Amino acid sequence: MPPAPPATCRLCSAPLSALQRLTGDVCLAPRCRLAAARERTRARRDADLAERRAGAARLWQDDGLQRAPVVWIERHATRLVPLPAAVRRAQAAHLARLAAQLSAAPAADGSDPADPGHPGDPLPPDDTPLAPALCTFCGGRCCRYGAGTHGFVTTELLRRWLERHPQAMPADAAAAYRQALPRQHVEASCPYHGRHGCTLPQAMRSDICNRYACDALRTLQDHPEHATVVAAMDRAEALGPVARLRRDGPRVLPHAGRRRPRAG
Repeated sequence: MPPAPPATCRLCSAPLSALQRLTGDVCLAPRCRLAAARERTRARRDADLAERRAGAARLWQDDGLQRAPVVWIERHATRLVPLPAAVRRAQAAHLARLAAQLSAAPAADGSDPADPGHPGDPLPPDDTPLAPALCTFCGGRCCRYGAGTHGFVTTELLRRWLERHPQAMPADAAAAYRQALPRQHVEASCPYHGRHGCTLPQAMRSDICNRYACDALRTLQDHPEHATVVAAMDRAEALGPVARLRRDGPRVLPHAGRRRPRAG
């Protein structure tokens, strides 16, 4: 005997009309309809992910792929374009201003508490084995914050450069940062966001850049024991690219093949 249709909305418990009971289990309230639609979208996304994992596991003969934990990252565009001349000029002007400020009023103690690049505590060692694979697959979504901040380059960073080059002048520090600008960068991202990631060596980057960790990276930091992780890109609750992460880097999962209907 088939189960009786629901009498109330499963989301808000509002009574359902006879027609609503026959066509579904949610009421006509917009919030309930929207929530139900999102549930269906997420279910399709999760089914697509499961299908891709199963297909890649068979193709690569990797049974552990289906048991690997999943971390989600937001999808974003990573189109390489020539670094716009206006961005290059703006960065050069910013660096010139920093060098002039540093020449006019060098800090006696080598620090500037108001500067977001203040060194603070030493950077911890990188003990997250899968972090490089995750960041390579992501392509640097977090680097977009550097687009409106000149890559977080500040007077403090120039001071640190000068400490490593005691015979140099502030103008030399500015020139070093200017020379690190790439010929091509990721469109609408940090001026130093190049084809292979940041074009600044770690010692020249701000602490914000060196310390920032997105939710997915924090998950990997909390679980360094994971040897394999699946990273999936999510955009508007739809599945984007998916990759297997290992120490040797990311490997993108192929799209699951669509089954053709049988003829006849």
